[in-house]
Amino acid sequence: MIIKKNGQSAVETVTLAIIVMGAILVGGIYVKRGIQGRWRAAVDEIGDQYDPAFMNTREVRFLVANSSTRMWAVPAGGNWYYTMREDISNSVDSHSGYSRVGSRP
Repeated sequence: MIIKKNGQSAVETVTLAIIVMGAILVGGIYVKRGIQGRWRAAVDEIGDQYDPAFMNTREVRFLVANSSTRMWAVPAGGNWYYTMREDISNSVDSHSGYSRVGSRP
């Protein structure tokens, strides 16, 4: 009596393929987490990132404005005069400050 093993070979091949695919899927999760961890570590080494909810700002502002005005009367003929005006003013405005929006835990 001769026994054919074709069916047994097919089952072994499918079982082996399922085991290999499962190992690749499970291993892929760990590889993905490893890559994400390395990216996170690299970004953390760069320093704090911009976050509009939490920011500290130092501002310095300096403004100088100069203007001048002169007044005089100009005869317009007869008893009429135009009044002319020229003002002189100088101003300096400075501001220095620190503002904080939000707070880090």
